[in-house]
Amino acid sequence: EIEIEKDSETEINVKIVSKYESHQAFTVEIPVSFGDKLEGKFSVDFLETVSAEDSSNGVGSEDIPPENSSGEENGFVSGNSGTNAQTVDSEAETNGLKSVSRIKPDGKLPVKMDLPNGTTFVRIGLFENGEISDLPEGTKISTDEGGSYYMIFGGGIAEFGLSGFFITESGYSLLLDFEKAELGEREEITVAVEAFSSLGKLGDYNISVKTDVDGTGNIKKVSAVHNMEIEESGDVQNEGSVLLSKGDWIKTEFPKEWAEESALMCSVQILSISGDGKPVYVSADESFEPSYTVDDFCVLTIKPGEMLPAAGTYQAYIKWEFEGICFYKDRVTFFINYLSDTYSTFES
Repeated sequence: EIEIEKDSETEINVKIVSKYESHQAFTVEIPVSFGDKLEGKFSVDFLETVSAEDSSNGVGSEDIPPENSSGEENGFVSGNSGTNAQTVDSEAETNGLKSVSRIKPDGKLPVKMDLPNGTTFVRIGLFENGEISDLPEGTKISTDEGGSYYMIFGGGIAEFGLSGFFITESGYSLLLDFEKAELGEREEITVAVEAFSSLGKLGDYNISVKTDVDGTGNIKKVSAVHNMEIEESGDVQNEGSVLLSKGDWIKTEFPKEWAEESALMCSVQILSISGDGKPVYVSADESFEPSYTVDDFCVLTIKPGEMLPAAGTYQAYIKWEFEGICFYKDRVTFFINYLSDTYSTFES
């Protein structure tokens, strides 16, 4: 699903890739619709190909799809995908998947894949009933740490060439986004990855994650005078905003595992006017002391520092990263107003 603003021109790139390095000629039909009034199909013809490696190794016809077969029935629509053709030098005993242990049911799941040498493509799905199964319809997949996404229509097992994944010292970067998917009432999902070379399967890997952190990111307004929470707003994505006076601050809660498994970044900006008269946000980090503590939850506190911050409109940007992959990013809008203060000072 792609939103296009009215009276604007938008370029959309569609990338269709065969999951086979060698195959006979075949055709894939892709359904396309615009709104609810315009729809149709376009055909993609794949010519017969035989890779140099297959020719030299004599790979048999069992690896070639039958003529006119479309392979997987699921389409993948993407923006401009980054590529990285390096390989990871991995020992067999270290191969596997790493991730955070909890996500929101409609959140993003970052995964680092440490795969065997010689891996050329992977299959990605859920692990159910002892085998790999379909990802939910609407699952989005990024191979470049969120720079662009592929979306699975109709559900299915995704297949990607390994050369398209970003890599770091810890492995290949995979990001699954379930915002448009329906995970249902599941309290745990297990992601499965199968690694293949041109000669066959090299390994099966899976990792489990709980999907029960719906309260993550809720904003709470705290009064220093009464040392209590006096107001709670909605999600960090903000149904509204928070008004702070002297002696008030805000805090948010996250799973404690995130503090143990990933990195938190928080910055604060204030709305200002640029030289050409346009509204812009500029850094106000020096006026606040973001900090967090870890107990039953990871609690992030965004509190004014020793110097009183200027009255105005502020935004706090909150981001969690796992191994360099951003899997949670939101912003809090809040206002500071001194006209109706009942407290004389901020408490440190």
